[in-house]
Amino acid sequence: MTNTIQFREYIHILIRRTRMLAGTTAAAVIISIFVNYVVLDPVYTASTTIIVKGTGEKAFGQYGDIMLSQELVKTCAEISKSNAVMGRVFSDLGLGGDYEEFKKSVNIRIVKETGIIKITASSKNASKAPDISNSLAKALSDEASRVIGKDTLSIIDIAQKPMHPSSPRRLLNTGISAFLAIVTGVFAVFLLEYTDTTVKSSADIERDFKLKVIGVVPNFEKSESVAKIKNSRHKRR
Repeated sequence: MTNTIQFREYIHILIRRTRMLAGTTAAAVIISIFVNYVVLDPVYTASTTIIVKGTGEKAFGQYGDIMLSQELVKTCAEISKSNAVMGRVFSDLGLGGDYEEFKKSVNIRIVKETGIIKITASSKNASKAPDISNSLAKALSDEASRVIGKDTLSIIDIAQKPMHPSSPRRLLNTGISAFLAIVTGVFAVFLLEYTDTTVKSSADIERDFKLKVIGVVPNFEKSESVAKIKNSRHKRR
């Protein structure tokens, strides 16, 4: 019974502070929408997938031959990060800007337990992202052939122009902001409630001081003002 009463009190507290909760949630959602749709620029990503086939005349294209040397795959991945590859693409595409920032926008990943390397490029321009990724794959293939041998790499999937930005994830960010605002608002409501020592009703007296209320003094000023309003209405009639 006590737990039920406490739960009801919590519900009443939240109902009393509904405006506060609604205000904080609405403010958080508005700020999140403004940041995600106005402040943050959309970023597009595109990926090119390549496979390391081998060196010399021997090519590993069969399913049974997919377990190729991991050292060779790692070597090709490191070549893709070299200035010979990155610098060539940066120069050929005329990207401009900071070269180090360009390198950070590219991700080279080896697919676990395969001979596949995935090159992912990010850009604020939807058309440049696939151009960068595909150019890196081509430059890597040329450089690997020069350093290691012929027919070292083969492109599996060519990057396509992305239809939607990869970030920011606007709906997700807005939802998370609303959720955090609600949680923070509920915490703030209970914090304010339990730090507020003022008595607002007879129920507060009974709960806090364990006293029975036998009478309530009415607010005469309020009663007089109500009476004046009623009298003015009667006079108009």
